Amino acid sequence: MKFEDGTPITTKDIKYGIERIFAQDVISGGPTYAVTFLDDPKAPYPGPYKDKDPNKLGLKSIVTPDDKTIVFNLNKPFTDWPYILATPGGAPVPKAIDQGPKGGSKYAFNPVSTGPYKVASYQPGKSIKWVRNTNWDPATDTVRKALVDEVVMTEGLSADDMDKRVISNEADVEPEATGVQVAQQAQILRDPALKARADNASTIYTRYIAISGTVPPLNNIHCRLAVQYAADKVSLQGARGGPIGGGDIATNMSPPSLVGFQKFEPYPDGPDHKGDLAKAKSELAACGQPNGFTTNIATTNKGKGPPVAEALQAGLARVGIKANILQRDSSAYYSEFVGSPKSVLDNKLGLMVAGWGFDFPTPYGFYESIVDSRQIKPKGNSNYSEIRSPEVDKLLDQVTSTTDPNQIKELSLALDKAVMATGQLMPFLWDKSLQITSARLTNVYIQRGLGATYDFVNLGVS
Repeated sequence: MKFEDGTPITTKDIKYGIERIFAQDVISGGPTYAVTFLDDPKAPYPGPYKDKDPNKLGLKSIVTPDDKTIVFNLNKPFTDWPYILATPGGAPVPKAIDQGPKGGSKYAFNPVSTGPYKVASYQPGKSIKWVRNTNWDPATDTVRKALVDEVVMTEGLSADDMDKRVISNEADVEPEATGVQVAQQAQILRDPALKARADNASTIYTRYIAISGTVPPLNNIHCRLAVQYAADKVSLQGARGGPIGGGDIATNMSPPSLVGFQKFEPYPDGPDHKGDLAKAKSELAACGQPNGFTTNIATTNKGKGPPVAEALQAGLARVGIKANILQRDSSAYYSEFVGSPKSVLDNKLGLMVAGWGFDFPTPYGFYESIVDSRQIKPKGNSNYSEIRSPEVDKLLDQVTSTTDPNQIKELSLALDKAVMATGQLMPFLWDKSLQITSARLTNVYIQRGLGATYDFVNLGVS
């Protein structure tokens, strides 16, 4: 295998690519599983930009005795390790380029390809164009078919605009894959020709509200439980598109496709899931806020986030909880707004609209980023509500150190119950999405391992 410039790829390139994950001060965001299991707590590795090794390959837990062999020495047992190597962080990166003026945080604008396409042009926030990589050998790749000559992606569009472009065949597919908006959903379901181009898949995502454990008065569990009981999950479901475009009402965090899933209801909100207002008022009294309180709801400024925030706002108002809605562009929402504990406190983000699907189909692959107290970061944090539960952390460690399938199922359910006991996550939907492609697209199928989206790399055109 070769990089796009024809240089052979070696195991040292893979090691260097993984070392970059350690440099969270330079490259923030994204999963840091590799750091968790490869770092030495007594002598933390700083990443390749501060590496004193002359070859910038000083991470001792990865050994490359030759260009075809790589050995990983984990600091504790971890049965999911092969999945970690399949994430983007496991991709090889050429050290010579990353250590130059186009490297580090700028490398994302000039990535060196190892696959069937390479970046021809990139205007951040506007467009990306990929063309064929002549140094990719299909004989080395049994996964990607490379059916098209080039790919052009337009960025910065509104959700409605994206839907309309695909419906009218001006564009081929919407890569965010969160499903069409409510207005387009009705249009598709009424038109047999459009319906034939659509798919309605159950995804791997749980849609939820992250409830802060640090922003008063929600740092009191009874105030958090008041939110759990006061919310109208039917309205929240409708805001995301109802049973077809939104999904099934959720009562616990694990998505149904996760190992060990079992439905349970820790906070019964009435037979119709429209809320138990009497119970909500009782919890308000218990947290010393009998007349309700004021807080903020964080959401993105487009797509289904704003309608969800409005539905939550209306449900909470029924018991005197006044929630103001604060919107941010999706480009900064997760990394800087709700993904920064300081921002959460400074902006008093008591409630945050969120969704999560597993990075790989195991309990650890779903839960680690969003509930592990040891993974709370100053920026790019995914544990938005800052759950700090010794029981949750203990169960995460146990589920990754066993290979017994029955024990994994038991621990998965126990983990779900421990997370729900904090009151800091309020799941409201097990996600489904109504998606549509253009009439000319071929080889269209849902890839559940990628979050029940289309397998984008293998799409073709007639």
